[in-house]
Amino acid sequence: MGNSYTAPNLDEPGYHFNGELKLVKNVTGEHFKFTNQRDYEVLGEAVTEDIYNRLEEIGLRKMKITESKPSFFFANPEVIQKDANKILVLIHGNGAVRAGQWSRKLILHNSLEEGRS
Repeated sequence: MGNSYTAPNLDEPGYHFNGELKLVKNVTGEHFKFTNQRDYEVLGEAVTEDIYNRLEEIGLRKMKITESKPSFFFANPEVIQKDANKILVLIHGNGAVRAGQWSRKLILHNSLEEGRS
């Protein structure tokens, strides 16, 4: 059997973004508070997946890169169809911050609005 990884969604660590796009606990509505590095990493991965879903909901497409180390980027559909007057491409930086994010810390502690690109 091959190794497969499924990133957690926000329900698994017990959070959601409220109407003000602040990360809060599902049960209590409390804002995120750091407890330990492991939980922070799991929640960070879940936030990344949530952002990827939001990017796809607004029409960006996830494009795989296969020529080098397997990766991907997000682009507007016209790029894929090679029929674009303008293009938008979101790529990853190094470290934990991924496409669509400006700062994981701002997303977790302040709001999605402040921490996304």
